[in-house]
This record gives sequence, C-alpha cells and structure tokens, in this order.
Amino acid sequence: SLDTIERGRADGLDTDLNLRFSPLVFRQANLAGFAGLVANLAAWVPDGADVCELYAGVGAMGLALRPKCRRVRCSESNPNAPDGFELAKRDQERRLGNE
Repeated sequence: SLDTIERGRADGLDTDLNLRFSPLVFRQANLAGFAGLVANLAAWVPDGADVCELYAGVGAMGLALRPKCRRVRCSESNPNAPDGFELAKRDQERRLGNE
C-alpha cells in the first residue's frame, strides 16, 4: 500500500505535497527535520532558478521547490520511485493549476 504525507505551506515552497511512498523507496523518518532542511535549502535557491535534484526518490525536495523555480529536473535510479513521483507531480499540477 502507498503511504501519504501532507505538510503545511511555507514561503515560495509547495509543502502541501501529497507524497506517496511504496515500501521499496527511501522515506525520511524525521519529517520535521526534513521540512526545516527544505526550507533552508530554498533560501539558497533563487527565484526562477533551474534545479536538478539527483537521487530524487519520489521528488520531495524538487517538487517542494518547483513553484519558485523556472525548471526542476529530478533523477532517480530506483525503479520503484517513478510511480510515486508521477502521482505527486500530477497532484501538484492539479492543486497549483499547472496542468
């Protein structure tokens, strides 16, 4: 079964992501710490930036940064991650009107 995590909103970030993790992908255990890390990372990413996230998993960082970026590319070698990434991306596009 897939697990869904929902978060609040922060300046310039989409932290309302509906992330879906299969049992075969990495999942951050410390969600509060991770949210702080993404907020700190966002301070270093200029508005309109092009971002490439390596080892993106289900896209938690890249999708969170996406609203403030011109383009985000996510790369992942785990064959179990793309389904969760695509579900989260489609949900984000629906919520933010970027379809």
